[in-house]
Amino acid sequence: MKRAGWVVAYLIAGLLVSWQAIMLSYWLAERLSWPLVSSWHGCWDIEHCAVRWWVYLAMALFAIGPSIAWAAIGLRQVSVPLRRRTVTLLAMVTATVLFYLLHYAFVWP
Repeated sequence: MKRAGWVVAYLIAGLLVSWQAIMLSYWLAERLSWPLVSSWHGCWDIEHCAVRWWVYLAMALFAIGPSIAWAAIGLRQVSVPLRRRTVTLLAMVTATVLFYLLHYAFVWP
């Protein structure tokens, strides 16, 4: 039961960090001249363009992938000392924020 609690706590934390990283990226994208690399993809707007099934899968993984990784890491953090858990959390927050920032900086128009 203790493991399940840690998995849920890390999953929720991953969702919150991902959400805030996406909001930060969106805020920065409105103020900076992005993307840094010219757009390499065609129309991915699912409202106006016909997209393939794998695009839906990629978008879902992009949205929830980091949170699933957080939950997997939370499963391993049950018997870890507090100092190591803190370092792991800081590394996970940094990796999640960089994941979304780099995506918006380099790809998203």
